[in-house]
Amino acid sequence: MSRRKNAAKSITGRDGYFVNQALLYGIAHIQSLPDHMQEWNNMRDMCLIVRTRASVFTIPQIIAVEQHTWKSLTLWPEPDEYLTDEDKTQRDKFTANLDQLKTDLDQFMRHMESSRKIASGEIGGAKYEVRGETHPRVYVYRKVGNDFVGKVTQLGAMPLEGLVRTLAAEVLRA
Repeated sequence: MSRRKNAAKSITGRDGYFVNQALLYGIAHIQSLPDHMQEWNNMRDMCLIVRTRASVFTIPQIIAVEQHTWKSLTLWPEPDEYLTDEDKTQRDKFTANLDQLKTDLDQFMRHMESSRKIASGEIGGAKYEVRGETHPRVYVYRKVGNDFVGKVTQLGAMPLEGLVRTLAAEVLRA
């Protein structure tokens, strides 16, 4: 077997995930240093690698690294005059997605902290949870590949089992 084939083979099956995470921690560290100590070229290239290898995990990884390091990251450290219009568009779109996910995550965490799970189970291949005391909400979800697909609605007059089956049918079609 050639050396090239061995080098490309994943050791854990999650090598790319860990490499991306390690790069993000490295970027956070370099960006936290005083300006005169930052290895700017290395950090810029690390940012380029992360941007080029971006996956569905990149934004959640950035959020986790920022929470662990207490450092807000930027993957476009270059001044605007060094960026093409395409780079600026990509940056603005990525930043908007990151900001939206942070907002959604914050709202979700506040909601989860204020709600209490009062029922849970599985019906027809989909899991469900009922949370909340004053206005209970029904969450129905299933895992599709590496993501979760779900539906949520407020628990009303319809019996729980019927509501869950209705939502589960929608989730299973996704």
